[in-house]
Amino acid sequence: MIVYPLPAQSREDLMDILRQIGADLRSIAYFEPKREILSLYIPKADFRAAAYMKQELLARGGDAVVHRDVIACAAEESDVLLLGTPGHIRSLEKKLAALPCWGLPDIKAALGRTLAGMAKTSWTFEFSGGRSLPLGKNTAVMGILNLTADSFYEGSRVSGEEELLKRALAMVEGGTAVLDVGAESTRPGSESLPEEEELARLIPAIRLLRKEFPGAVISADTWKGAVARQAMDAGADIINDISGLAFDPDLAGAVAGSGAALVLSHIQGTPRDMQQNPTYEDTVRDI
Repeated sequence: MIVYPLPAQSREDLMDILRQIGADLRSIAYFEPKREILSLYIPKADFRAAAYMKQELLARGGDAVVHRDVIACAAEESDVLLLGTPGHIRSLEKKLAALPCWGLPDIKAALGRTLAGMAKTSWTFEFSGGRSLPLGKNTAVMGILNLTADSFYEGSRVSGEEELLKRALAMVEGGTAVLDVGAESTRPGSESLPEEEELARLIPAIRLLRKEFPGAVISADTWKGAVARQAMDAGADIINDISGLAFDPDLAGAVAGSGAALVLSHIQGTPRDMQQNPTYEDTVRDI
């Protein structure tokens, strides 16, 4: 069970959400005044849980969008858009503990995690050597250094040690928070690089950057477990995996317990075929 923010930035956005849930579109008149307060989306709730949450929020001054057939008990399940102030939503989360049925305990747990996450405004990743990466309200910039001649963005490509150090120095002096080093192009249509070739490009570059910039946070862009191990040994603080752990089952174990951070991205298919009709019905749920 997941619960995630789904703000409606406009009346049209709200209408799309009503259609997605299957609500009576005429109800937009009631929901429109409430769309700019906190809105949290719950997919595939039991219809009884959906009706219960709607009534509880209405009693508190909030509301919830549910499928039009929920009230007649003609729908087995319904997506739910909770609408309320943070106080309304926190009060609902506490009340969900009263009924251990209809999947409400799972919804309560997911809602609690979401509220806790939304309340956290900053955190810091601590790495070896006294390096750290604070994240929060201030934007942290990642500088991209691609050791390839065919990366998607030409401006990210570097060739040779001299250019690598020159570009890295400019990034560090300019306030870049992370140096991200990649040795395999993952542009649309690209083929996978043999592990030995990726290692030959990547590891010397990370060693050089770590030697010249001991205080810099370095990220290694790779999806291969064996490459990640050597990259961390060479001085990488972060492993940046475009596959979301989907390409190499060894990667998670390689990073776990290492002290490095793991960045996960989403992809449909592989770089070779990811642009062949990518489609999503619900982006957050599908990912």
